Amino acid sequence: ALGTLVALAGGLTVIHLRARPVFTLSQPFLLGLVCAGAGFANLGAMALTGAAAHPSAARCAANTVLFHLGYVLFTASQGVLLWRLWFLHAVAKRQRSSAAKPPTDRQFAAIVLGPIAVIALALAVWLALWPVRPDPCAGFRCESASPIASYLVFCLLVIATLLTIALAAFARNVLSVARETRAILVNMIAAALALVLAACFETFI
Repeated sequence: ALGTLVALAGGLTVIHLRARPVFTLSQPFLLGLVCAGAGFANLGAMALTGAAAHPSAARCAANTVLFHLGYVLFTASQGVLLWRLWFLHAVAKRQRSSAAKPPTDRQFAAIVLGPIAVIALALAVWLALWPVRPDPCAGFRCESASPIASYLVFCLLVIATLLTIALAAFARNVLSVARETRAILVNMIAAALALVLAACFETFI
């Protein structure tokens, strides 16, 4: 619940202060998507808590969908934000700022939708063929009829995380208004640790 509230507060802050120069230069649209992704992922954790108290296939499915889609939205938005910073840095370095225009919000959204569509398709196939249901021997856990399918989807999240961390590491010295590159690197390292914990306890897979 706390994580969801923090994400909501962050999103409202971005909306309220989006006209400020520091937010404008940091791309408020992408910052809002990052907050939305974090909120959905935390809602997935809350759905898991509900499934623990009152196990049901619907709560298990909600946990799976919200967490995976929220996490990939959180990761992809930060990856696109890093790419934007790199793009602007390359343009400035080559002194072609008048010839190259930065991407629009619509183009950013199209790029972010790419990995989301991949995860959504994988989830649709997984849940349609091998539904997630409460474990009859342990009501507080959600089990898939096919562990291989769940691990494959989880691996897609790991790949997205590693790619974003690598991009943040390479772009860590790119000049930015609010040091977004280093902040994103820290965010993604924390997200990677959360994935490790989830794998250890088999919470979302």
